Amino acid sequence: MADTPDQKAADKIGRAIDGQIFRLNEERRTLSQAAQRMADIDAELLVLQNEKARIDPRRSPASIAADGIGTVGSTNVNPKRT
Repeated sequence: MADTPDQKAADKIGRAIDGQIFRLNEERRTLSQAAQRMADIDAELLVLQNEKARIDPRRSPASIAADGIGTVGSTNVNPKRT
């Protein structure tokens, strides 16, 4: 027996809704993974910040860059060519 126009329309709408549900579930899964990774990063940052707070008082002032990364000054390790 052939589908009625109403059944055909309902099937088309239903497939569109199924597709949207699938895409949203995939996006939700991806975001959930990202949220877990962010929580892992936050935990690691906390450990590192606590360790840095313990170590910084013993470091020489010249060895701490303004951004907290590396030393102040040139990082060029290549000798001048003559």
